[in-house]
Amino acid sequence: MTTHKTAGEHLAALKAEKEGYKDIFVLFEKIFIEKEKVRKKIAAVKTYPDKDGIRLRLKEGFPVADRTSFAPDPTLLENYFRTLLDIMAVNNADAVAYVKETLQLAGSFDVFFDKICSEEAEGYIASVEKGKDVLLFSVNEALKPFWEKYCEGIRSAVTEANWTGGTCPVCGSYPSMADLRGEEGRRYLVCAGCSMEWPYARIKCPFCETVVQQDLEYFMPENDARYRVMLCKRCRHYLKMLDFREMESPPVFAVEHLATLHLDVIAQKEGYRTEDALVNLIL
Repeated sequence: MTTHKTAGEHLAALKAEKEGYKDIFVLFEKIFIEKEKVRKKIAAVKTYPDKDGIRLRLKEGFPVADRTSFAPDPTLLENYFRTLLDIMAVNNADAVAYVKETLQLAGSFDVFFDKICSEEAEGYIASVEKGKDVLLFSVNEALKPFWEKYCEGIRSAVTEANWTGGTCPVCGSYPSMADLRGEEGRRYLVCAGCSMEWPYARIKCPFCETVVQQDLEYFMPENDARYRVMLCKRCRHYLKMLDFREMESPPVFAVEHLATLHLDVIAQKEGYRTEDALVNLIL
């Protein structure tokens, strides 16, 4: 098995291996480059809740971050969001034009983004007439480097003893993938928003929390033991999983997510869905 040292190397290999997804890999090469530029400019987070506050939020079932502790640099965030829209415009010109028009009508970027990230966001997004998937992906992707920076300093405060939920204990997002580790194949969920990883019960759906074995099915692609997909017949969600035990080195989840799009296609053809903005944009 070939081991890739960086996300860029892995993406370059994927372009050669998977011709059908080449345009997608080219798009994400550009996004990864811009994201890395932003990451280097993000200052260290200094506004985390205190330890008691963290324990209390987790005990009550809330993620650690709140509007006080998570406050991305507005200028850096706006510039990155607009850069993402420009990248997306190559393949989604009409949708991006509509998003930019919506942003302009809001009067300012701050007002626009507050609406997108507020508790009333679902209703606001439902009112968008065109390009919902482009809008959701661009918003989530714009926030991602800031969430990942935030997560770096809070990761150790979250333990199996204080969090057993299926959503992310840091930012509250649903998982994009899962992985199996160790001799017993312990399962960890991987957050789509901040890349947090946390242990989770092996036989349990993180979306509806059913533990009824008859509700959960799994399939694996032929001749590739590295991957499998959990299907929940109760809530009709699916989750892709990597098996660390079959890999030579820890994967780059963002790239593995793209490399396994064929599994998303199979699951969705069977009537299952995901909450992942990236997959919903592409498929």
